[in-house]
Amino acid sequence: MDIFTDPGVMTSLFVVGAHVATAAGVWLYRRHRRHRSQRHRSAHERDRVQKKTFTKWVNKHLIKVRKHITDLYEDLRDGHNLISLLEVLSGVTLVKLVNIRNDDITDGNPKLTLGLIWTIILHFQVSLLLIGRQWLMAVF
Repeated sequence: MDIFTDPGVMTSLFVVGAHVATAAGVWLYRRHRRHRSQRHRSAHERDRVQKKTFTKWVNKHLIKVRKHITDLYEDLRDGHNLISLLEVLSGVTLVKLVNIRNDDITDGNPKLTLGLIWTIILHFQVSLLLIGRQWLMAVF
C-alpha cells in the first residue's frame, strides 16, 4: 500500500493541508490588518502634521492683528478669526459686525440676520459706487 491509497496517510495529509491553509490565511489576515493599521497611523500622523503646520501659518498672519489661535478647528468655528485672516491676507477690511453674534445667525434671528445683510449691502454697494465714480472721473 502506498501513501496515496492509505486512508490514514490521506487523512493526515488533509489535516496537515488544512492546518497549512489556515496558518496561511491567518498570516495573510494579520499582515493585512497590520498594513491597514500602519496606513491608519500614517494618515493620522499626516493630519496631525498638517493641522500643526496650518495653525502656525495662520498665526504667522494673525499676529499682525494681535490675534492667536491654539486649535485650528475650534478657533475658526465662529468665523471671527477666519475673517481676520482674510482681512490680513487681502489687505481689505471686511464688514465689521456690531451687536451680532454668530449664534444670532445660526439660530435664525430674523432682525439680526436682516441687519447683517443690510450691513453687507451697504459695504459692498457703496464700494462699487465709489469705484464706479472713480472710473468715471478717470475717463472724463
